[in-house]
Parts: sequence; C-alpha cells; structure tokens
Amino acid sequence: MTGEYERVQITGWLKCLSPLSIGTGAMPGDISGREGQHGNYLDICTHPDGTPFIPGTSLRGLLSALLGKPKDKNDQSSRAELHRSIFGEMRGGQHGNNDKSKTGLLRVYDANLCQAGDCGQPKIDRTRTAIDPITGTAEDNSLHKIAQVPVNSEFRCEFEFERRGKERINRADVVSFLGLLNQLNPKNPQSRLGRGGNKSEGRVVWSLESVKTLRSDDLAAWLLDAKPSLGECYRDETKAVKSATIKFDDTHENFQRLYLRLNLQGPLLVDAEEIEEIINGKPRKISHYRYVTRDGQTYLIAPAASLRGLLRSHCRKILMTLLVDKLKENPPYNQARKLADQLIGQLFGCEKLASAISLEDAVGPDIQPHRQSFIALDRFTGGVATTALFNVKASYKGSMQTSICIDPRRIDMQQEWWKGLLLLALRDAMEGDMALGWGKSKGYGVFTLNIGQKKNEETIPDWNAFLLSDKYPGQAMQWVFALHTELTQLIKK
Repeated sequence: MTGEYERVQITGWLKCLSPLSIGTGAMPGDISGREGQHGNYLDICTHPDGTPFIPGTSLRGLLSALLGKPKDKNDQSSRAELHRSIFGEMRGGQHGNNDKSKTGLLRVYDANLCQAGDCGQPKIDRTRTAIDPITGTAEDNSLHKIAQVPVNSEFRCEFEFERRGKERINRADVVSFLGLLNQLNPKNPQSRLGRGGNKSEGRVVWSLESVKTLRSDDLAAWLLDAKPSLGECYRDETKAVKSATIKFDDTHENFQRLYLRLNLQGPLLVDAEEIEEIINGKPRKISHYRYVTRDGQTYLIAPAASLRGLLRSHCRKILMTLLVDKLKENPPYNQARKLADQLIGQLFGCEKLASAISLEDAVGPDIQPHRQSFIALDRFTGGVATTALFNVKASYKGSMQTSICIDPRRIDMQQEWWKGLLLLALRDAMEGDMALGWGKSKGYGVFTLNIGQKKNEETIPDWNAFLLSDKYPGQAMQWVFALHTELTQLIKK
C-alpha cells in the first residue's frame, strides 16, 4: 500500500469467543408473567426480523478505547494524533473552549450477523440471579433473564475511510488502523464488547476479508469516463496488506495475569442448566452441570461470573473481619461495611468505577458425572415437603484452568493493599476454605487452588510454597502489611 487515497473500504468478520450481550436498555417484561411487575428481561439489539447486530457506535467506542484518547489538547503523542485523525475531536476538546470540532476520517457501520453460533439460534436467553455477598445465597427478587448471542456467532463488519475537505487519507493511518483491528484477539483482555466484560463475556476476535482503496486518479477517471459503478475503480490491496507486517504496540502486555488451576475435591454444580431425562421410564427435569463442546470434545465449565462473585464476596469478608477488629465496632457494623464497600468498589468496580479485575471461564476436561436425588424438607414441620423430589447431575473431581487479569488503567499498580487482599483470598482457596456453586452445605463445590505466572507452567501448590517461591521473594508479607496500613489510614480519615 502506497500513496494517499480518497476512500478506503475494509471488510471482515468478528467471531464471538464467549456469549455477547449488547443491550437496548429496555426491560420489556417480567419473566414470571406477573402483570404490573417491573421488567427484568434484558434484551439485545436486533433488527425488525429479530436478527442480532452490533451497533457501529459500540464498535467505534471499543476501538477508540483500545487506541487511547488524547489526555488533553496539548497531547502531541503519536497515539493522540492518530486518534484525532481517525476518530476526530469534539468541539472545545476537554477544556470547553471555542475551538472548532474535527470530524474523523473513519466510518463504522453496524455489524450484521452472518452466521449463527453453536446452538444454531441467533440468540439465546440465560436466567440469572444476584448473590448476596455476605450470605453467599441468592438475593430476594433478583431473578432476571438476559438475551445473548451464542458462542461462535459471526458478524460481518464494514469500515470506511473517507476524505474530509483537503485532508486525504494517509496510508500510514490505514495501516495503523489495521493494526488496531488486530488487537481484537484472544490474548488481549480489552477485546470485549457489551456487558459482562469482566466476567469473560463479549470476547471477540477479528478476521480480515478485504482492503480496497480508491485513488485520486481512479476517481477522476470514473468522473470522466462515467463507468457504470464507482466500485469498479477500487483497487484490491488485500494481499499486499496480509503480506506486510502490521505492527501496533500491545498495551495489553502491561496487564498482570495469574493462571489458576482449580482442583475439585468433590461434586461441583455451578450455574446449572435444567435439562430433561428419562428416569424410570418417565421424563424428569434434572439440574445438570454446565459444559461446552469444542472440536468434538466436551469440556466442563465454571463461568467467570460465578468465580468473580465468589472472589469478590470472600475479599469483602476478609475486609469486614479486619475492619471490625480494628474499629472495635458493635453490630450492625455500619462503618466497617462502608469502608469495606469503598475498597471493594475500587478493585471490583461499582456504579462509578469500572472493575480492575477480569476473569476467564474455568475450563477442564469433562469427567464422570456424579448423580444424586434429593428431597426438600419443610422448614417448619421438619417433614418431607410435598412434590419436592429433585435430581442433580454434578461433575466430580478433576481440575479446571482459569486466570485473573488486572487492568493497570483501573487501579494504581504501585499500591500494594489490593495485592495483599487478593493474596489472602487466594491463600484461603489454596487451603480449601472456599466453595463454589450450589450445595455448599452438602459438601458440594469444595476445591483447592494452584497458582502460576505463565500458562501451562508448573504451578505453586500451597501457601508455604508460595512464601518460599523465588518469584515473590519477601513480597507476600509486604503486601499484607500494606493492606493493614491502608485500613488504618482509612479509619483515621
């Protein structure tokens, strides 16, 4: 690719590596069917025929965030100049002056679904409920349903650069933009669209189809010769682009990541799916452990949302324990709750702050299922509850792999209190003091944890080995001390 252009058209595909949900903001109805109740169904963007699409504004916003916006109008870095050229600049910038706005060269069109995902449906519904961070049980009146685009769905994307006034399209900007698109890949924690990004949802990967360019002389020839279609004047430069090395500095390499292996110590039933099986010649519903089929193999899944909820809840319990001891406060521990929620919000996000922590789904080889039947007891009489027989099919033993990623944009990496907090939580997991999913009172969901710095490397098996590891020489106790110091300072404020 050489020279400057009047227009450039780029086409390709986005493939969903995890369920995708870009909501409309509307809550059209109550999933229980009760009239007059507040809606708790979160729909996604669809065309009138029900086909999902990704709004161009969502794609544009993700790409703008990946590139990084200028810090101020005086920011003259290469990234800032590239951002102004591609995405434009608002009138007055961030200072509210009367400078003229600048329109960017880039147009981003809505991405339309071109291939349905694993289940063969354009969208699926998932039922969820919020978990109380203190009791670890489902909160009352929190049942809701969300619509999602399933895994392996593909969307066709179109981007166009168009000349603005005297400013032609620079070849270097186009090459840099192609490099930016290449950042939409599985290795980049920021490559996520829609809701649930810190729960491993919305992960996408980009594939290039074509790059076509329109030069000034080709445009002039079309105007003079009056060819039937302007499209005939575009030059296909896809091969030249694919053969070239498109470089773009990988900001995601600054992310800190820990790789974890969960070793199941008993049955696990998390985010169960209700399916129907024939039991004693009759169809019966059974709560089945979640799994996914990839390349002809079946894998056990523990969703990142459940893992993140467990970690967040346990970190809050640790903070409450330390704060109540330092404050010598009596129930209901209002000050301790306030300070604990303040720190949890900084690390796991809140209404005003995005989460600094994201997790991947825990995945492991499918194993022999563990099937049991239970019957509920009436909490008042102590007798068997009528028509309360239910069946569960849990996974049993085995191990699963996952990872925790820390976003340096969301939290000060020089601070160490949050490292101490995560360390204490991971220590409890190493020692088997945490349980995941359904049936904790029945012994379900117990696991132990191994930690590694790199994928597939030998992991650290227990707390003592962690303290003696040459990868963290003397840092563990330093991080815990920093946590206590931070809590003491908060109390003095």
